Formats: sequence, structure tokens, C-alpha cells
Amino acid sequence: MSPSAAHPDWSTDPANGFEAAMRRREVWPNLRWDRLAQVLAPGEQVLLALPALADDVGPRAMLVTPARVLIAHLAGLRMLAKAAREAPADRVRAVSFGGGLISPVRVEIQGARNITMQANRREDAASFTREFDHLIRTGRLPG
Repeated sequence: MSPSAAHPDWSTDPANGFEAAMRRREVWPNLRWDRLAQVLAPGEQVLLALPALADDVGPRAMLVTPARVLIAHLAGLRMLAKAAREAPADRVRAVSFGGGLISPVRVEIQGARNITMQANRREDAASFTREFDHLIRTGRLPG
């Protein structure tokens, strides 16, 4: 199975930014990416999203909102969206990516365990890391 440049039919609220953030990345077809948005609180805006390496568990993605950083995944028989790990945005100190084929994206959290995730594509991990680092340093997205 290979990732598709075409994106699935997104059935999320366009106002929350989830769709736009995911469209900037290459995603695997036929996974329920839209269901990951269920972890968002009403009105919560997604600034950045990074799909995880596809596996047999289901879709996972690292999401960055103004309030928190989290890894969202689908769990259980009903495949409900849950936050696997999360931290308040104001405790994020740095983001890094080693650039290697199996290097995870690592978000350094002050006073807590780091949040790490293996990205679906190395190119997406690199651009996500650059954009997130810019957000951490300046308080806004690049561009």
C-alpha cells in the first residue's frame, strides 16, 4: 500500500483547521483520518498536523492547537478518537527531527515526558518540525 496524493472526503468542521492542516501532508487512503478530529474541543483550532506511520492499529496524528499538543488515535472496537498523549502548549520547549528514515519527531515538554511519534513521511516530518519550531519561537505560523 502506498500513500495517495488524493485526500479522502473530509467530513470535519472546516472552521477548526483540521482539514487544512492534514491536506498539507501526504496521507494513506482508506483510513478514517476525519475521525481523529473528534478529539478536538468545540471551537478548538488545529494549527499543524502530522500523520503517523501507518500501521494495523489505525490512523494516528500529532496535532498542534493553540492550547495543546497531542497524539490523536482511534481506539476500541468502535474506533473512537482518543488523545494518546497530550501536553499544554505553554509547556512545549522545543521540537526536533533527526532527519533519518526512522527518526521520530520529538516534542520537548517542560516538566513531563517528551511526546514522540514516527511520521508517515520524512519530508512531512521535516516540514512539520520547521513550521512548529517557527511557531514556538515567534508565536505564529510561517508565511
